[in-house]
Amino acid sequence: MNPKSDERLFPFIPSHQNLPEWTLRALLLSVVLAVVFGAANAYLGLKIGMTVSASIPAAVMSMAILRIFFRNVSILENNLVQTSASAGESLIAGVVFVVPALFFLNLAPSFLIIFLMAAAGGILGVVMMVPLRHTLMITEHAVLPFPEGTACAEVLKTGERKAGEAGLVFKGMGIGALFNIVRSGLGLFPGSIEFSFRRLYNLTVGMELSSIMLGVGFLVGPSVAFTLFAGGILRGCVVLPATTWFLGPAADPVDIGLFVRMIGAGGVAMGGLISVVKVVPVMYQSFCAVIKEYAKSDAGESERTHRNLSPKILAFLVLFAVVLSFFSLPRLTVVFPVSYGVVIPVILLLILVTSFFFVAVSARMVGLIGTTSQPVSGMTISALLLVSVVLYFMGVRGHQGMALALCAGTIICVAICLSGDISQDLKTGALLGATPSRQQAAELAGVLVAALVAGAIVILFQRSGDLQRLPAPQAHLMADIVKAVMTGQVNWVPIGVGAGLALAVFACGASPLAFAIGLYLPVSTSCALIVGGFMRRYFDKNSASVSVEKCVLLASGLIAGEALVGVVLAGVALAGVSLSLGITPGLAAGSAISIAVYACMAAYFFRQSRKKVILQT
Repeated sequence: MNPKSDERLFPFIPSHQNLPEWTLRALLLSVVLAVVFGAANAYLGLKIGMTVSASIPAAVMSMAILRIFFRNVSILENNLVQTSASAGESLIAGVVFVVPALFFLNLAPSFLIIFLMAAAGGILGVVMMVPLRHTLMITEHAVLPFPEGTACAEVLKTGERKAGEAGLVFKGMGIGALFNIVRSGLGLFPGSIEFSFRRLYNLTVGMELSSIMLGVGFLVGPSVAFTLFAGGILRGCVVLPATTWFLGPAADPVDIGLFVRMIGAGGVAMGGLISVVKVVPVMYQSFCAVIKEYAKSDAGESERTHRNLSPKILAFLVLFAVVLSFFSLPRLTVVFPVSYGVVIPVILLLILVTSFFFVAVSARMVGLIGTTSQPVSGMTISALLLVSVVLYFMGVRGHQGMALALCAGTIICVAICLSGDISQDLKTGALLGATPSRQQAAELAGVLVAALVAGAIVILFQRSGDLQRLPAPQAHLMADIVKAVMTGQVNWVPIGVGAGLALAVFACGASPLAFAIGLYLPVSTSCALIVGGFMRRYFDKNSASVSVEKCVLLASGLIAGEALVGVVLAGVALAGVSLSLGITPGLAAGSAISIAVYACMAAYFFRQSRKKVILQT
């Protein structure tokens, strides 16, 4: 185990101090923000297949809004707002990644069915994080950085401290916000540079130029950043050319992309399996610690900052989620070799087991690399493949098999999306000294409200025709996968290749999951963390002349600024407004401008770290 794991976590608000936390004003504001961020992210997910985390933007907006109307607002109230709001928007992200696939296959679900699937997945995502909280947030405090969670905590703490530290965070926020406005809003330069060489079988190199990636790369550190970079380089320089050669240069680029994504999905599935097997002893210790905490809680001896929801409530919530899942699954109207009374219990069991598996993997993974790079699609693909194959061999095929698989996949996908976000929120709460049970209750409130909104948003897009016009890359991929399995045309070759690569990396002593994530993500994204990772390595080696604490604050601001503007721009896009100036530089000029602006931002980051400013507390 990493020697740093012996370091203890000392929360900002000690356990013996009680501040307002679960208040009506915080709850109402969180519901409003969950709806706003959820609607914006729904459009963003359908438009480009990606979403932005609302944790930091919600925290910033909470501080601004509550202090306009109220004088005495506690840091724990602001934390509860961002916890509930971000849980809600994560649920909607999970819904838009899979549910549109049902419409694409002419299996249009009703508003009620979408609500039941979303609520079931949301409840499972919240409940399954409870037994993992102690190990991931407390025991492995110094091992898992949880970049967005740490950044959110720093942003919230600036409201409780003097200008010395607040200035660093807000400087970073200003830089990140300005960078994203000029790049994504005004469109003055591209967000990434990427070069593909057709004569070399589509060999591809590139990097996303993003303030959020610079900040996340710094927070996760060099080890994870370098491993992801290696996976990205292998994808662009080996896997993509090899796939193009294997399928033939005349192959459809969509088929080539799907083949490469399936290799990444196989690697993520195997890397996730290895990661879970490796942490089984730690997870067992976590369960034991949770049981002891529950016993203390019943006796009234548990510390406030260690208090989870009671076992009885958790058991009821799991049962409730199973009931919701049961009513969300379509009824079988065709006679299959296996009876309905056997098929549904098997699917429900798969939902529970698969959800817990991927929730555990996601929670630990985002602790290492952050929610920004969480491969929700890869995990959902793996889950869909499992459910689809089980149904196929049970004889449940055709349209009804597709409907069952996609409904189960939606529930699992929502749980996966929530696990990444909730784990960051719980880390924020642990750093601030929040009460876990109150955070968990706020998350439940957020997901139930968002589940109502999710169905309305998807059906609105479908009825307006936007669902057919928008690319919705994830949903189209899910539909293709389920259709391929149910028609017996699934290609196991790329999945096996990805799993084999993950095993080879594990045999070499590197992290198979981090490598597989780099293999799955686009080349430009996988390589984007390397600059921040290099800077962190340099700063760690020169800590005598560089303040790493200052760099963490500045990096937190970079993440916060771009994330906040990302949500605002999504809302602007949803309103049908374009901020683009219509200036489109050529490839060479655009790349040069992007590199120059990014280099200036990195240089400013480096310069600020060397200033001898005494932080005030």
